[in-house]
Amino acid sequence: MKSNNTAAGAPVRFLDKGATFHSFTDSVDVVCPACGRMGILSRSDDGDQRFTFRCGSCSKVGTSRSDSEADFSGFSNADPPRWQGHELFRVILCRGHSLWALNLRHCAYLSAYIAADHRERVMARPLPLGRLEKTRRVNNGFCSVSRLPRWMVLKSAREDVIRGLKKLSGMP
Repeated sequence: MKSNNTAAGAPVRFLDKGATFHSFTDSVDVVCPACGRMGILSRSDDGDQRFTFRCGSCSKVGTSRSDSEADFSGFSNADPPRWQGHELFRVILCRGHSLWALNLRHCAYLSAYIAADHRERVMARPLPLGRLEKTRRVNNGFCSVSRLPRWMVLKSAREDVIRGLKKLSGMP
């Protein structure tokens, strides 16, 4: 197995600064129900639970409203995974599981985490007033990477998952 060390010999390090799953949901790549190609489901700017769908291939446009009572997260663990009722576009099979990403930014974030030799799931917060120049690290159980399935974060799966994320990134 290849080492993920940099050219200088230093191990690759990942420091999570508190990105949550919802940090990546402003614009999600989904399958267009009309043509089957990639469309974009975007959160409305007015803070409402409304989403706008646009397909660059067939020009289909639509809006939908999230039913936050029924599904607060908007995510479904169905196979294939769905976001706000739309099938995710960036999904492939990896090690017998569905490997998915919400968009290219999510792919890059997951790739950085999986490729790292040292993974720190912490969030930097300022110390009390008067000591703002320093930070303390606080365990962040709500961060995106703390919710990843075990099969994905195992060292033995690293190369397969990184290869899969590269495929997801290369999708149109």
